[in-house]
Amino acid sequence: MSTFIPNLTKKIPLARTLLKRDIHFVGTSEMQKELNIIKEDIANSVTLIHCDPKKLTQQSSRLMYR
Repeated sequence: MSTFIPNLTKKIPLARTLLKRDIHFVGTSEMQKELNIIKEDIANSVTLIHCDPKKLTQQSSRLMYR
């Protein structure tokens, strides 16, 4: 997700602590705020896909090679 959402790691420091070993999840209001930030960023992000040259349309290929 961090590829498509800028500064994701800075927005969710509490959620990232769950990636460490032997950390138990405790749901708090701060964690809920971070979850809401992630959901909002995903919902508002521009949809990006990896380029597949085989699927280029005529219009997109003209833009690509200018």
